[in-house]
Amino acid sequence: MATIPLAVGAVTVILMTLVISPLTVFEIMNNFGAEYRPELLFVIVDIVAIIALLASYYFWDKLVEAIKEALIGLKSLRNIHQIIRVSGGSAVQALTASLVLYASVQAIHGHLGFITCTTIFIGSMLVSEITPTPGGIGATEAVLVLGLTGSGLTASEAVSATLIFRFVSYLLPLIPGAFAVSQLNKHL
Repeated sequence: MATIPLAVGAVTVILMTLVISPLTVFEIMNNFGAEYRPELLFVIVDIVAIIALLASYYFWDKLVEAIKEALIGLKSLRNIHQIIRVSGGSAVQALTASLVLYASVQAIHGHLGFITCTTIFIGSMLVSEITPTPGGIGATEAVLVLGLTGSGLTASEAVSATLIFRFVSYLLPLIPGAFAVSQLNKHL
């Protein structure tokens, strides 16, 4: 049952990637001249295909095991409304976090679009799911800094926006969480 939120979260992230990625490709292509657009599109498609093939080869056993565990967990669900709630919650969480990343970039006076920030966040989510550290600490920050730098921010702006984002999205929620745990301990 514990793997269901991870499986649904992974599917939701993949679906969001499929929706957001074409928008990002069009945004990148509009920044280039018309004479470079076909070559850029072929390069992007080739890179995505190579990464997908390498990732599927490297993570195939883990993916098959996770799917088997998720299917076992899905059998225990009583109705489709539970799946919809988990999927909706995952999508809302991802979009909210994307908005926080966008606000973090705006806080340092960076100029990136919401779609770009969403794509960078989804990439960092995918990396954080496969890293063995809690919350993807380390790898997530590296992906965020690389994505923000690759999107046009300077290194110092990217690091600043990443630190603001991680503080708001990772450390700040610990305060109400600690309060909730203390309240639960009082009642027990």
